[in-house]
Amino acid sequence: MTASLAEPDYVGDLGNGLVCRWSTAADQPKIAQCMGKIYRNTPEEAYHPRAMDIARVLMAGDFPYMGPDDFALVEDTTVPGSPVVAYTCLWRLRWRYDDIPFGVGQPEMVATDAAYRNRGLVRALFAMVHARSEAEGHLVQAITGIPY
Repeated sequence: MTASLAEPDYVGDLGNGLVCRWSTAADQPKIAQCMGKIYRNTPEEAYHPRAMDIARVLMAGDFPYMGPDDFALVEDTTVPGSPVVAYTCLWRLRWRYDDIPFGVGQPEMVATDAAYRNRGLVRALFAMVHARSEAEGHLVQAITGIPY
């Protein structure tokens, strides 16, 4: 039986050695490495240390909106170490409308390594996030965006 997109043990074959799945705590160094690579200003710069620290904070287990198993990620299994090449994570929020609280799922930290863009990886990751958010009963999914 195949796991659904929302389940922690889901693994999806995207072809060419690319696999999408949910993170575990053991993935934190690979996610941090990918974040550090993507969020630097130029390819010549060292990996961005603050971005790498953000991955550690988000996956520490005590972040209020998510846990270490809430990154949807893509890894390249054809490269030694199977590096993470794309990711997003699901934050769980409570909003209120007219004094009525409801659950909200928010995709955050959406990124793809430049060498892997235009392959539909974020589409696959968003399908996972949407499925998990729906399975958890969120009435709304929201993207707040970048303020510039």
